[in-house]
Amino acid sequence: MEIKYCPFCGRELAEKETICSACGSDLTIFLLMPSPDEISEEIKNVMESFMGDGAPDFEELTKNLDTSKAKGFFISVNMTGDRKPIIKTGEIKDLEDVLRDLPIPDFVRSSIEADKDKSSEMEFIEVKEDIKRNEANDEILIEMPEVENIENVEIVKRGNLLEITGKGKTKIYFTELDIRDKTVIDSSLESGVLKVTVEKF
Repeated sequence: MEIKYCPFCGRELAEKETICSACGSDLTIFLLMPSPDEISEEIKNVMESFMGDGAPDFEELTKNLDTSKAKGFFISVNMTGDRKPIIKTGEIKDLEDVLRDLPIPDFVRSSIEADKDKSSEMEFIEVKEDIKRNEANDEILIEMPEVENIENVEIVKRGNLLEITGKGKTKIYFTELDIRDKTVIDSSLESGVLKVTVEKF
């Protein structure tokens, strides 16, 4: 399977890199894992075997299942400064406690807490920015397809870092970039693309 970021330190990986040059982690086990397409194909084969003659009665099998709560497990990775990442796993029912400790904006947290049944379905996506250089200023363009209006975006400057978060129906988009001492001039959202105008770098 192809991986673009180190699972241990989060650094972007070069093509065919088997040892992370930042943290020294061995990535071989991840590279040997099947790709999503291969997993999908295998699941398809299994499902086809269930559809043939002698397939089990699914209505009977699921009759006594409790489908009112989310099933499965979660994996959380906490990275702070230069410390080693802290990786935790747990049951979906415990995800609420993990979300409570995450450094996410209040407007995202409140919407998750308001609909706890859907909190396990939220997907957190780190997005890449595209910087358009202009004569007078620079424009930071970020794709957030599910975000419908600028009220669902939070832009906060902490020191030299600009932290950007956008909330969609099922996805939370986030990124941070170093803008040094530059000031944010304006921000707008159009067709799922956030544009943040800052002083020229």
